Amino acid sequence: MELNGFVLVSLAKTERCINRCTPIIALLDNADAMQNKKLIAAGFDDCLTKPLTADTLDEVIKLWRGEDVLTTPLDFIQALLAKCHNNNSLVLTLYQKLFEELPLQTSQIGEAIQKKQYKTAFELTHKLNGSAKICCLRHIEDSANSLETCLMLNNYVQADGYFLILKQRVADFFKHRQLILDHLEK
Repeated sequence: MELNGFVLVSLAKTERCINRCTPIIALLDNADAMQNKKLIAAGFDDCLTKPLTADTLDEVIKLWRGEDVLTTPLDFIQALLAKCHNNNSLVLTLYQKLFEELPLQTSQIGEAIQKKQYKTAFELTHKLNGSAKICCLRHIEDSANSLETCLMLNNYVQADGYFLILKQRVADFFKHRQLILDHLEK
C-alpha cells in the first residue's frame, strides 16, 4: 500500500492519531503559490522551500510557538543610548516615533504584498529596515532584510513567510513598549 502526502496528512490529523497536534511541514523543490495553497488546504501546517536550513526551521517554530525572540528591552535601549552618546531625550524621541510608525508600516507592507504591489512592499520594507537599524533592533532588522531580499529576487512565496515573521517580531517588540518608554522617561 502506497500513501501520498495528502493521505498521510488526513490520517495524521484524525482524532485517533496521538500526534494530531504536531505540525506537518511540506518541503517543496520550488516556490509555487498554488501548490502551497493546496497543501495548506489539505492540512499541512506550513510549506517550506528547499534547501531547508536550521535557521529557517527555527524561525518557523518560534513563529508557531509565539515565542518572544527579543533580547531584553534594556539591551537595545543601551545600544541606542551608546550610539546617541547617552542623549536620553533623543533616544526617547526615536522610540516614540518608532512606536508610532511601525504598526502603520507593517500594515502597509502586508497590504502591498496582498495586492501584489511588490515594488511598494520593497520600498516600505526598506524604510522599516532603516528604522530598525537606526534603533538597534537587530531582530526586526534581520527579518526586514530577509523580506527585502525575497522581494528583490521576486521570490514572492517566501516573501509571505518572511512578512509573517517580521510582523510577529514587531508585535513582540510592542509587548515591551510601556517598559521601554517608562525606562526612558525616568
